Amino acid sequence: ASFPGFDGEMLSSSLRGDITLVYGVMDGITSFFNRTYTRCTFHHTIGVLHDFYHRKAALANSAKLYAVLLGDRIAVCCFKGGKTMLAAVNTFRHINDAAYYIIAAWADARMDAKADEVQIAGDNKERNTLIDTLRQQITFVMAAAFPASILKRGSSLQNISFDLTLAALCE
Repeated sequence: ASFPGFDGEMLSSSLRGDITLVYGVMDGITSFFNRTYTRCTFHHTIGVLHDFYHRKAALANSAKLYAVLLGDRIAVCCFKGGKTMLAAVNTFRHINDAAYYIIAAWADARMDAKADEVQIAGDNKERNTLIDTLRQQITFVMAAAFPASILKRGSSLQNISFDLTLAALCE
């Protein structure tokens, strides 16, 4: 399945939990990277986030929703009982739109507002606004901890986007 009018190339990735992610890229992108790099692999943002958080969620006692602010997009991964309930990326114009996507995912996964947890990563200002908004509906909402293991690879990695930081850990 693809979006109407999409004329790019379709790729697929296997994710943890026996999930196959299908996504599109512009024509010519894969051939360019394969000519330029010897062992090139392609990862969708949601795939990287899903695989990183899937490991963490499998060890958790409660259901978890992880959200990452990526400029004008929000990536959401929802896990319950060690299984993926939802993984999606949405574009938003206002931080309240991002809050809506999280609450909709929360409702779809039938998560408990008094027992389950939301962790949010991304730009500090927007993240803190989003946390304050969500706390009106959900008890356990907090900033996601920056993975300490990434510091072993150099402090400069703290300055790149969260999804690219996680990609380095998932390799």
